[in-house]
Order: sequence, then C-alpha cells, then structure tokens
Amino acid sequence: TKDPWQDVNEFGGNGDGTLFYPGTPEKIGGRTHVPIESLRLKLIRDGLEDYEYLVLLDRLGGKAAARTAALKLAPSGFDIAQKPEEWRQVRESVTQEIRRLTKRAE
Repeated sequence: TKDPWQDVNEFGGNGDGTLFYPGTPEKIGGRTHVPIESLRLKLIRDGLEDYEYLVLLDRLGGKAAARTAALKLAPSGFDIAQKPEEWRQVRESVTQEIRRLTKRAE
C-alpha cells in the first residue's frame, strides 16, 4: 500500500538498489502496468558501456589509452570523477581513439 514514488525509504536501504519503479496507469497514463527504470539502472548501463568501450580500445591495440582513460575517471575504487563534463570528455577521447585504431586496421 506504500508508494515508492513518494518515499523510497519504505522499500529498504534509502532507495539503494531500487532499479525499477512501478509504472501504474495512475502514474504514467495508459492502461497497462510497465516497469520504469531508475536513474541507478541507467547509470549501471552507462558503466557497463564504458567498460565495453575500454575493452574494445584495449583489443584494438590501445591498452595504454584505455588505462589512462580509466584512471583519469577512477584513480581508485573510492575516488571517482564527479563532474559530468569530465566523463563526457573522456568518453569522447576514447571514441576518437577507437575510430583512429579502427581506420588504421582497415
């Protein structure tokens, strides 16, 4: 009977681990119930994609560039870059390096 949209604390751990919210017709319209992804889930997805890009860069011969990019954003397990602009810049540089190495391989 509680509403996670109003107080996620009622569902354990200050909302930690809440990956979906109930998309009820009353909340989102329509006629069916659908799960609504949380920002946490979207950030997990982003992290997995970042990892995949770093692995791809490594496999293309850019191991040093991949390591540099990873360490720029996360020098340690508890020291993570907080500014979105830093993440955007590193993602862009990784993308450019992947493109460069891919063209070289062709």
